[in-house]
Amino acid sequence: AVLFLVILFLLVHQVKTLKELQKSKERILKISRTDGLTQLYNRQFWQECMQQEFERLLRYGKSEASLIIFDIDHFKSVNDTYGHNGGDAALKTVASVIKHEIRDTDIAGRFGGEEFVILLPETNKEEAFVLAERLRVAIQNTATTHGEHIIKFTTSIGLAPFSEELNTAMLWLEQADKALYLAKNSGRNNTQIA
Repeated sequence: AVLFLVILFLLVHQVKTLKELQKSKERILKISRTDGLTQLYNRQFWQECMQQEFERLLRYGKSEASLIIFDIDHFKSVNDTYGHNGGDAALKTVASVIKHEIRDTDIAGRFGGEEFVILLPETNKEEAFVLAERLRVAIQNTATTHGEHIIKFTTSIGLAPFSEELNTAMLWLEQADKALYLAKNSGRNNTQIA
């Protein structure tokens, strides 16, 4: 009976240890995929998702998808005026708006600095444009509070629908980036389609 209790205790302890290890593994995986400040996907993991979606689109052909890339207009002046903590508050605000506006199937990430990306599976350019504009207006109408300061800012957005003519996922991203620069050169605070 004592041996049975010892074995039972060891089994319970081992199961508990395995569960703790699994939770630790899941936490480490999440940390490795997530931008620490915004809690969106980090650039590396987001690009892996984009590559997988691109390959899926090439394979099945009839699917649609769109990419959005955008950044905060004149972000340097936000940092210069309110400090890096003020800039961080602005980035967190943008991430919060993104999470609120996108679908569960959409894949959003912080691409770097003040630049964000969203992959929209099963979304044509018209539908993506509607989301991009809704996102742009929501960010424009959302103020960030930092200490006693209220920080308001806008975004410029570039959008690129998937095309079978694109040879690589990076070319798809470059198309969205070209649209972003068109938005910036068109006075900022607008959305342009590649």
